[in-house]
Amino acid sequence: MKKPGSSEKSPLIQASGEDGIESSPVRWYMLVVSCLIAFQQGCIWNTWSPISTSSEAVFGWSDGTIKTWPAFQPPSMDTMPTSIPCPMLTNTLTSADIRTCVGTIALLGNWACMCYILFFVPMAWVLAQGVRPSGLVGAGLCFIAAGVRCITTSNPTATYLIHFGQIINGIAGPVGMSIGPTLSSTWFPVHQRVTATALCAVFNYVGVSVSFILGPLLVRSGTDVTVDEMRHDILNFMYIELGFTTVVLLLTVVYFPNLPPSSPSVSASAEREPFIMGFRKLARNQSFWAASLAYGVLTGVFSGWSAYLLPNLKHFLPSDKAQNESGWMGFYANIAGCLAGVLMSRLADHLGGKMKLMLLTFCLVAVAFVAWFTLICIKVLPFSLLQLYISSIGAGLCINATMPLFFEAAIEVTYPISEGTSTAVLTTMNNIFCGIFLVMPSIKGLGDRWVNWTLCGACCVAFVLMMFFKETYRRLSVDCGAGSSQAYEVLA
Repeated sequence: MKKPGSSEKSPLIQASGEDGIESSPVRWYMLVVSCLIAFQQGCIWNTWSPISTSSEAVFGWSDGTIKTWPAFQPPSMDTMPTSIPCPMLTNTLTSADIRTCVGTIALLGNWACMCYILFFVPMAWVLAQGVRPSGLVGAGLCFIAAGVRCITTSNPTATYLIHFGQIINGIAGPVGMSIGPTLSSTWFPVHQRVTATALCAVFNYVGVSVSFILGPLLVRSGTDVTVDEMRHDILNFMYIELGFTTVVLLLTVVYFPNLPPSSPSVSASAEREPFIMGFRKLARNQSFWAASLAYGVLTGVFSGWSAYLLPNLKHFLPSDKAQNESGWMGFYANIAGCLAGVLMSRLADHLGGKMKLMLLTFCLVAVAFVAWFTLICIKVLPFSLLQLYISSIGAGLCINATMPLFFEAAIEVTYPISEGTSTAVLTTMNNIFCGIFLVMPSIKGLGDRWVNWTLCGACCVAFVLMMFFKETYRRLSVDCGAGSSQAYEVLA
């Protein structure tokens, strides 16, 4: 049975007002607020790494305690470096630091990743209820996470509250990562959906990027600064983040409607599968698992690999220069990936499909960039800092650009299962593979030569998995009038 208003000759993108299909201008406000929710989740999560020197002095933390937090970060900010060349930021992640992730300190420091995995089912249910419940829960959790840190700066209470804040912010991770598909499917027309998804995801990255700059600017460190002055700066920083989360929470409470006044597409007004039934159907959807595993192994391994930029460069450069260069490499790779993700999303919106071809192409090009980087590191190719920059940034660009495409491809093949359910499972796979990768260095005698080759292999595995992905545009077929009960096959 066809959806009302659909026909075999319906255009892919229906005109505004045709058959009751009309996009509300409020969607841009909704996009801004959703991006702010994603932004603050990333910014709050990465509060402590950029101000680690001051935090150690004020709270008496060990260096490893701080560094375990960025090691097991949520996936939406997995490519940010643990070091940005700033005179107030002197710490960076090394192989030895990663090994401290195993044990009691790791249990306290890795709440973000653990909570993402533990709470993805209830958070997927929240996402399935719509964009307003998702926004309220995400903004509310970020507000609580920022607020508890402002209660005191006196130990041991302050450290307990900070860990509690990390837990709460980790629970908000699925919203920060997956609110984009939930918003775009409800509020945006067909030709803007992928772009809206990409922008929300990119702002999660931007939040992490800003925290690397904002923290050192607001919190002083060094021998000429007293502990009391550092404590004062940290508390002011916490108040600023709390103020930001308060504004975002007020925006979601005052006006953040769940549904637009008119449907922007045929599929936007269609009913989704019940939550439990949706999970059962996901378990039997082979194409979804091909995309989910490909996304998890590709982006999850890359998130762990990004922490090894410094050890790679230490084979060629002095420690101080290696730290600065590794920070900039990671930063540029992150920014390049953000821009590429948005650009590829616009292309996917205009093409109305062909995501499998785009994903396969990115995987293949990523293999070439990572292999290039690896051959330089094992000295098969002569050392060139410029070539390391090009290869690492190229790899980050290709891998990060796939994220919104994976989201939309998974959503299309699982429709009418809720977009929030599909993307929550998808992003959880990223956390799982990232966690596995980061536990590997604890194996004695393993060394670090495996790191680059593992990323190269991950790109190949993702390519092979996507070859088994059956490209089906079920949601798009509903919107273009091809019949709601039949899969709309697109030859990529």
